[in-house]
Amino acid sequence: MTGRNSGGRYPERDRSRSGRYSTTTKRKMSKMAHNQRYRNAQAGVFIFVLIIIVVLAAALYSYFNWDSITAVVSSLKGEVIFTPTPMPTSMPSPTPTLSGTATPDPTVSPNPQPTTTPRPEVIQFTISAVGDLNFYNSQIVDAYDQYTGTYDFSHNFSEIAPYIQGADLAIASFNSSAAGSAVGYSGDPQSFNVPESALTAIADAGFDVLVTANESLFHQGWAGLQFTTNFIREADMISTGTYLSEGEYYKPLIVTIEGVKIAILNYADEEIIDAIKPRITTSQMSYAIKELKMSSVNRDVNICYESNVDLIIAYVAWGEIGHMSASDHAKTYAQAMMEAGVDVVLGAHPQVLQPITRKTVTRNDGTTADCIVAYSLGSFITAQRSKYYDSGVILNLTYQHNSTTGKVTLIDVNYVPTWVSVDDTDTDDKNYTIIPVGKYIDDQELFSQLNSTAQARLKSVWTETTQVLGESMITAVR
Repeated sequence: MTGRNSGGRYPERDRSRSGRYSTTTKRKMSKMAHNQRYRNAQAGVFIFVLIIIVVLAAALYSYFNWDSITAVVSSLKGEVIFTPTPMPTSMPSPTPTLSGTATPDPTVSPNPQPTTTPRPEVIQFTISAVGDLNFYNSQIVDAYDQYTGTYDFSHNFSEIAPYIQGADLAIASFNSSAAGSAVGYSGDPQSFNVPESALTAIADAGFDVLVTANESLFHQGWAGLQFTTNFIREADMISTGTYLSEGEYYKPLIVTIEGVKIAILNYADEEIIDAIKPRITTSQMSYAIKELKMSSVNRDVNICYESNVDLIIAYVAWGEIGHMSASDHAKTYAQAMMEAGVDVVLGAHPQVLQPITRKTVTRNDGTTADCIVAYSLGSFITAQRSKYYDSGVILNLTYQHNSTTGKVTLIDVNYVPTWVSVDDTDTDDKNYTIIPVGKYIDDQELFSQLNSTAQARLKSVWTETTQVLGESMITAVR
């Protein structure tokens, strides 16, 4: 076998038997070391000269363009530098005056954001509100696509969506449960469970907030509440009126539009609360939904005031289904709520329209306020075809906010009559669609697309709606 010292691949080949290097090897190493030192010296001189050249070049460049160098160095740090336009050396620098607007300091951020335009002193914003969103069995069947095995409710809102999307804040009453497919979808009035894709369609139509204080949301128990709340959030909307914790229960929902704080409260009448109690535990019932009591209203209003809220809206599920006039009970509570500090009271649950009133209210603190109460906004989407049950409105409230005075002023109130159109009541393909009544009546091309029965009903809906809601202070919009 060949030893390691006999080969030419190993450094041990020049060692003696004692393990020390031989004399010949030492001479070779001495020469090699000398050459290495010479090369190191040359490299050192080269590096030294190079450093001198770089320093001189940097000094000369900085003399002529120091701002450019600082900008480059700062950009390496992730900073944004504001470089003003140089002043001519022959001109004196101007003295700053207080009459101009100061140039803001640059934003220092690793990810620069575009400069935002300051908000005007006075702005306008519009809030749109609708009544109940109901989903019955025929609507669920209508939304089913047998080819994909999915449910699509987008056609329900295709015609009305532009009216909703034009608002700065859009609110609706979600009168159903979305507990998932595991428990089975149902449009039965005793066990509502709509496919969660309905919530996607609602969000796509332009709605921002869903109020949920109603019996239908609890048809699938506590799990139904949990699933529905999560599905609403996944659809990029917010819900209020039902809660998953005490923390949520005691914290009113507050949204902001251009710096204006708007609170949205939601309560349910005693009869609705009693119908929910058998479906969840007593402990859950203590914070799952708010019963309409003035003690709760006063507490929520006080929290809103402490949070510097500018406008307070309260939705209430109350009244009898099918009744077209407000009960004395609803009138009494509406007045008390407005006196306590609520600016807008909106009713849900009756599924038909009830009057809308604009009135000046003297608050409990002696101040006065321009308030709105709509005792019931009717049905926005539904499968019901009976007279009055198949229609509703979009209530539009336009306000003006002055950022200097902090005052919010109601400058316009109007409503858009709506009707749920059905293509064919004899098949599963009913194509439920919410349509703006006035637009279809005025547009002959659209009107001609409806059959004679639908045309007659559309005209009747306009008359019925304006008779119930018509006031000189509140106008119907075509």
